[in-house]
Amino acid sequence: MKDQFPIRVQAIGIYLFCAFIAFLGGAYFDPIILALFIVLILFPLLSIALFLASYFNLKFTQNFSTEHPMKGEIVKYKIVFANELSFPFPFVHIKFMAITPEQAYTLPEYSVYIKRKGEFTEEFEIQCPYRGIYNVGLEQVIVRDMLHFFQLKLKVWHKTFYVYPRILLLQRFFPGLEDVEGGEKGLPYGGNPDYSMFDQLKEYRPGETIKHIYWKKFAIMGRPVLKEFDTTPQPAVCLYFDLRKPVEKNVEELEIEDTSVEILVAMTKFFLDHDIKTVVRTGGREMYSFEGKEASDFNTFYNSTSSLMFQDTFSITQVYSSDEKRKQMEAHAVFFVTHILDLELFNLIQASINTDLSYTVIFNQSGFTSEQRQRNEDFFYSLRNQGATIIPVNSSKTIIEDLEREFHE
Repeated sequence: MKDQFPIRVQAIGIYLFCAFIAFLGGAYFDPIILALFIVLILFPLLSIALFLASYFNLKFTQNFSTEHPMKGEIVKYKIVFANELSFPFPFVHIKFMAITPEQAYTLPEYSVYIKRKGEFTEEFEIQCPYRGIYNVGLEQVIVRDMLHFFQLKLKVWHKTFYVYPRILLLQRFFPGLEDVEGGEKGLPYGGNPDYSMFDQLKEYRPGETIKHIYWKKFAIMGRPVLKEFDTTPQPAVCLYFDLRKPVEKNVEELEIEDTSVEILVAMTKFFLDHDIKTVVRTGGREMYSFEGKEASDFNTFYNSTSSLMFQDTFSITQVYSSDEKRKQMEAHAVFFVTHILDLELFNLIQASINTDLSYTVIFNQSGFTSEQRQRNEDFFYSLRNQGATIIPVNSSKTIIEDLEREFHE
């Protein structure tokens, strides 16, 4: 906001003109009018004296109920202006910071006269329904004299709160790395298959995954056989996270974005808690990349989620293709977390069904109507029948349930 000039020249000019008329009237017509002129001259001096006393003695305090609000929490904010002088403050104008840029929501402005030995107090409840940056507090306080000739700004401050996504705990989640030596489905114990190190074939048994069926041998032998692989000491996953703005109309964009971020946070925490090397990649004007190997790396990732800004950008399929060409992706399983029905991505999944590398799409459809979800499910069903792994998440309230569903069936 552009600063206002501390002296209101127009108001002073009008006042001086009136004083000059009073002077002329008193000099040529009536001594009473001359007395009025003298009062008009002295009154601004009194106004300035009160104004300066007010400016240097106006005190305020700001109180916040928490320093680190979580998503969904309410921050209680209280502002108090105290007048300790024996006369009322001439004029105080109070303006607050915008709460969030996305909502463009501001607290009301106030123009008040504070009585002598009195206080002006207001309390607000600031809701934090979404992750992001919240600015709470004073933006501007202007003190003016009684005649509004002069104005000065107080030095004020506000707090910036970084509201982070919820941390949801997955108990069982490991599509694409189920064949773990000495382990059980959904929990990555022991070594994991190294898909670059083909070892031998074994006969397929009912109930085993069909991802590694050797289709050429199946065509020759007439019975299914599976490829077996050597194991590596530490598995690795790569998560490609879609930062494009939601394309659905008339939906809560921030709710959709938050749901995607919380899916990513839940998956990343699960993998790191199991000492699985985890790489997170996104598209965007500024490429985001994270790499961690153990549980202690999670806080670094979690704190960095404030930089995940959704914007008009390119697809995660392009990021993946670029990594693949440059041989930057060394993972046993690849996950795509998206909220956009991108045919380019699903064509990639379909083309990769019979390859050695495992691909999984986590599809956030929290902003979709029931008809759209049914249409998506029909499409996903056809891909699942071919061996693709697609996990839809229906809302922010069902993230854990939806991600763990296949491991409880």
